Amino acid sequence: MRFTPKTVKTMLASEILLLAALIILAKVGLIYRHEYVERIVGLVFGALARGIALKLFLDIADEYRHVRLSRLAWQALAVNAGLIFLKGLASNALIDNWIMNYDHSPLRGFLNHALGVPASVFLVLGLAGLLQSYRRTRLATKLGGGDYGVIAISLALFGWLLVFHKSLEEGQSPWLINRILQPIDLSLIAVASIVSIVLYRYAASLSGGKLAEALRWLVIYGLLPGVMVLLVQVAVPAIQQTLPFDSTPLDRLWALLPWAMTIAAAVRAEMTVAAVAHVAKLQQFRGRTRLAASGLRAEG
Repeated sequence: MRFTPKTVKTMLASEILLLAALIILAKVGLIYRHEYVERIVGLVFGALARGIALKLFLDIADEYRHVRLSRLAWQALAVNAGLIFLKGLASNALIDNWIMNYDHSPLRGFLNHALGVPASVFLVLGLAGLLQSYRRTRLATKLGGGDYGVIAISLALFGWLLVFHKSLEEGQSPWLINRILQPIDLSLIAVASIVSIVLYRYAASLSGGKLAEALRWLVIYGLLPGVMVLLVQVAVPAIQQTLPFDSTPLDRLWALLPWAMTIAAAVRAEMTVAAVAHVAKLQQFRGRTRLAASGLRAEG
């Protein structure tokens, strides 16, 4: 089966509609709300998204077997997809059904960040590798004042989180390793966000096409974890101090994150399909031209 961007977007729309239906029907009282059902939906669709991304990234990396940096960059993104899938399994609240109070246990926090840190490392390596490969071809563009402003704001917000990380989820964990891993993970997410901002400037400089679209989705994937962390850890607590605010829908947004990377992989893979089809058409045209030329010579 070939996973086109349209196919992947249809899968994403299916997950959104299914989750929205479960939440809305429960809100109006037509059904009872069962959060574990929503978590199962997120887990299944997340596994599907990561599996597709993993396969496509490895296929793309194989295209660059003679260009080492580009191949390593796409392989790093594939490893990130695999690790984030394992992280989703290890940190899923469904495990509470088998291990009592697992969702709030130090073990969950440890597995979450023990898998999250290397996943973030490979994400940074993948994004930075792509950026460097474009720099080598002299296709990269210079940053503007607005870009530096966004980077400065991001650094300030993540710096604030790191300074006051003791108030975060693992800040008071009884396990020392958890208190160490969480700020490391936050730092890596911040780095991935900054690299994504730089990569976005390159994508914006392109005149369009599949490569620009694929890069935009990669940028979205690189930025979204940082945006979500800032929303959950900074914006939501500030709002809840003054207004009653249900942050549950934000938690469900995490389930949609994998699809940004999967769409990026599908768009980039579509470039190869289009290129192969174009080459086939050229070869067919050349074959017809040679046949016509042979016929003219025979008549002459």
